[in-house]
Amino acid sequence: MSDVSLQGLRKHFTDGKAADTPGRGAIDGLDLEIHDGEFFVLLGPSGCGKTTTLRCIAGLEDPTAGRISMGGKLVADPARGIFVPPDKRAIGMVFQSYALWPHMTVFDNVAYPLKHRHKGLSRHELAREVDEALALVGLRGLESRGPAELSGGQQQRVALARAVVARPRLLLFDEPLSNLDAQLRQRLRQDLRRVHEKTGRTSIYVTHDQAEALTLADRVAVMRAGRLEQLGAPTEIFLSPATRFVAEFVGFDNLLPGVVAAALGEGRFLFQPDGWPQTLLGRAPAALRAGQRGYLAARSANLRLTRGNIPGTTNGPETESGTNFLPATIGALTYLGERFQADATVHGQRLLANLPLAAWDGRGELHHAPRWEHAHIALAASDAVILGDEAESAAPACA
Repeated sequence: MSDVSLQGLRKHFTDGKAADTPGRGAIDGLDLEIHDGEFFVLLGPSGCGKTTTLRCIAGLEDPTAGRISMGGKLVADPARGIFVPPDKRAIGMVFQSYALWPHMTVFDNVAYPLKHRHKGLSRHELAREVDEALALVGLRGLESRGPAELSGGQQQRVALARAVVARPRLLLFDEPLSNLDAQLRQRLRQDLRRVHEKTGRTSIYVTHDQAEALTLADRVAVMRAGRLEQLGAPTEIFLSPATRFVAEFVGFDNLLPGVVAAALGEGRFLFQPDGWPQTLLGRAPAALRAGQRGYLAARSANLRLTRGNIPGTTNGPETESGTNFLPATIGALTYLGERFQADATVHGQRLLANLPLAAWDGRGELHHAPRWEHAHIALAASDAVILGDEAESAAPACA
């Protein structure tokens, strides 16, 4: 078993020394249960505590407080003076910097954990294990090369082979792809997932990259200031963020403050943005009440800008089709490759919207606002996520 349990985990830094008060990068009372065999991703911005959490699991940091268990065995509990060193935790770790020994060949780099953890292996057994690990990451035949003779992607594959060769119970990844170009990152994400599925090991992966989390994870934990902000499957995190912080972090680039106008049942609500004459139909991942302040969050890719008047005569949400129609004035356009992003104004509010490539007129010019006498935005209710105001939710209820 290679499940991991974190209970009340805390790690505080002040001038590089443990202290009783939180500091930058601290973990502040983190509870997590990571299941045996799952690919678990810690996601969040720089300084949120995700790498510190990983280093505590690895045994590279001694927690200030709390408990860490691996496979049902307690490996860290400061209150009881328990701390199992990294080499006794049966882990494999892949670092952002690869951490290969430059004076060693690929073979010797990969063989290193086997020589230290399984000292009884014969030369034949050692060669067989290294060959299997290199075959797993697609590097068979490069055993005699040095790290300097490899590309960045090949070096990262060597680091992965070294991490899995001793068959650890737990694989840990500290932003291993952040130094690579976008195309190579995409290929290696697929390789990481394939290696995980083939080995069946529990994997814990730290990243700030949403695409990596979406591609790799069975579950995602979004962290903020050393605490857990939201935990769930990738689809839950990316489609139904629980807080404004999560929504902004995973790409909801339109946030409208306002008030919940009405609850319609089955998770549907009417929302009145501040200063707007119309309400919007949307869905909420959590229970809300009429009159509660909050935000309507939507991705610009889901706001479809169209030339012409709003269909029909409706001035509010079109509840039958579940689509909101908004009168819009077009501002600047940004070319994003597969589409344009339009800077639009709706009821005096600036929104980012999606404009299809058909807006390109073939003469190297864009259809700017002056050429469009009328335009509107369509936003499906399923793409409009309504979030309660966190400060209001935390306030005590009035008697």
